[in-house]
Amino acid sequence: MNRLTTVLLSCMVVLIGWSCTDGNATEDAQSTGTDRGLGKEASLPTYQTLRISLESKGQAVNVTGRTQSLESIQLTSEVQGRVLSSAKILNEGVSYRKGESMLKLDANTFSLNLKSQKSQFLATLVRLMPQIKLDYVEAHPSWDAYVKGFSVEGILPDLPEVNNDQLRYFLSANNLFTSFYALKSGEQTLSKYTIRAPFTGVVTSGNVSRGAVVNPGVPLASFSRTDVFEVKAAISAADLSDIKSGQKISLLHTSTGKTYQGTIKRLGGSVDPSTQSIPVFIQVSGKGLKEGMFLEASLGSGMVEQIAEIPLRAMNRTNQVHLIQDSIIILKEVKPISYTENRVWVSGLAEGDAVIIEEILAPIVGTKAIPQP
Repeated sequence: MNRLTTVLLSCMVVLIGWSCTDGNATEDAQSTGTDRGLGKEASLPTYQTLRISLESKGQAVNVTGRTQSLESIQLTSEVQGRVLSSAKILNEGVSYRKGESMLKLDANTFSLNLKSQKSQFLATLVRLMPQIKLDYVEAHPSWDAYVKGFSVEGILPDLPEVNNDQLRYFLSANNLFTSFYALKSGEQTLSKYTIRAPFTGVVTSGNVSRGAVVNPGVPLASFSRTDVFEVKAAISAADLSDIKSGQKISLLHTSTGKTYQGTIKRLGGSVDPSTQSIPVFIQVSGKGLKEGMFLEASLGSGMVEQIAEIPLRAMNRTNQVHLIQDSIIILKEVKPISYTENRVWVSGLAEGDAVIIEEILAPIVGTKAIPQP
């Protein structure tokens, strides 16, 4: 083999080696590029998600409240007097019907003084009658009948109607109207020596003894109504639109299993900023009800369409949830419908939405992520 042949063979070996080396490098480059691509996809964060399935649900708002008397007053006397004996006395637990006498004070002295004033009033009328008969002939029959029917023992009747100005001046000059209204005021005062129940109820506190002297303005007893009660409960502000004044509801006393019929009488005027709730006042009556009992009620408001149940932690304080949509995290506003323990029913989501149910501590909106069922 000559020298030229040797050189040619060496060049062919070099070319073949270079070709093999270049092909392997290309394959390695392609392989590395693929591996890098897979590594980038694998580095995206994953979040636990819930796939939304929309439902229709009968909405009900469960509330609990304590019964309190619709009316409760502090009894005092407007006059001074000694307590008389009676079948009942103002002690705790004693019940009274509306209009029943609760306490009687000795009014004998005041009553006698009032009768004396009535007798003086009658004497004034008798003295004026001849002048009325003479100068006011048309008015005399009505005034004559008034005098003949007058009794110091009974209630003072209203004076006859006066249509003549001259007669009115004549009666006023003789202080007839002044005496009349003084007597009517005395009758009002006399009625205050007997304290009557303003409504059907029970004495909740008090201890009045027979023979004790009662002074004006001193508290005697506390008296609470027992035929009608009011239950104060709280509902979420989100449920306010479904609750109406005048709505009829049933209330349950869980200890006895008894149910009572109630009516929503009014709603509170402001939302509690700490609980985002509003008070609702339910009027209820029934046999066996007492002040301080806890009653439960379910305020139904019909069917709600296209809602979903999600964990409460998935919704932030501004009623928004995080979704993974086309591998991008977004925020979506929802409307809370009702709450259960650690969960909430909301509207505003679409079928199949991937809601992140992990607690989110840092801003992630706009970043790429992978949903994890």
